[in-house]
Amino acid sequence: FLLSLFLVARGALNVSNADELVNLIIEHQGTFDTEIILTADLDFSSVSRQELPVGMKKGECISFSGHFDGNNHSIKNLVLKNSTPVGLFCNLVNATISNLAIDSSCSFSGTDVGALSPTASGSISVTNVVNNAGVNASKDGGGLVGRIETLSPDSSVVFRKCMNHGNIFGTVYVGGIVGRITPKVGKVVFFDCENNGTVKVYHEDSPNHVSAAGLVATIGKCGSPVVVDGCTNSGNIMVDGLQITWRTAGGLVGHVSFSPGTSSFSISNSINSGNVSSFFAAGLYYSDEETRNHQFIVSNCVNKGNISGKDVYGIASIISEGNIIISLGSIDST
Repeated sequence: FLLSLFLVARGALNVSNADELVNLIIEHQGTFDTEIILTADLDFSSVSRQELPVGMKKGECISFSGHFDGNNHSIKNLVLKNSTPVGLFCNLVNATISNLAIDSSCSFSGTDVGALSPTASGSISVTNVVNNAGVNASKDGGGLVGRIETLSPDSSVVFRKCMNHGNIFGTVYVGGIVGRITPKVGKVVFFDCENNGTVKVYHEDSPNHVSAAGLVATIGKCGSPVVVDGCTNSGNIMVDGLQITWRTAGGLVGHVSFSPGTSSFSISNSINSGNVSSFFAAGLYYSDEETRNHQFIVSNCVNKGNISGKDVYGIASIISEGNIIISLGSIDST
């Protein structure tokens, strides 16, 4: 495959169709860290499923570590249904994704699933990316990324101006933007993000903990600040019908926990208008952490959704500092 098929400008590769993208990455050895700019919508209807997700080569994943600029174009007709992890890319490592839409003609079903990628590690930056596709995961599922893991304390996870309109279903951790962010995480930021799809954990798969939320289902053992600013959720969030007790849900964050030491979680200028139901449920976020070493700061936030379950809160389970906090929805503890 000849790289001369691509217009090389400013050190970036301009890609105009789905076959170009697939072949470019699978012919590369090791992690692919080049900048890619789309010059047209990518239609995957004629691409062999054996070559998908992008980066898969004979059962091995070539991770994407560059900057993928969608240039305000769309991914279309990418339909993946496998028993393996599923997404546009097979994995992201220290990657930047921007200005891209995943069309409603796409759908993703598998184990760990995200419309962009099932998994990611290192520092991840996602800006102005919209998902309109449905996601169905037998484990962790997210509108954009299923699971972000193996992070160093100095890494960062940043989502800016991202939106999800697709319905997201899974059995463990399910979020409108991200399913799960695992231990050793550095700073986590969600800025001006929005979920409008239904998010649901739909049956028990024998885990100890399941969770659902409009942004991210669970953030585990963070050692650095978590910041949520200017985000909204209008989708219904549900973790129902399961026998296990340790099930949590939040309009924006389903569960957050911290590493030993002093850390903070702040949420500001954010609104939940979706209904939230689970054994443990809250309008914005749920946490079982003690406030002794950790700060939970809420400002200028509103919950308009109805919250139902056994242990329920109009805004949050824990608040260290707060101002201008309003909960208008009903609270049903049964």
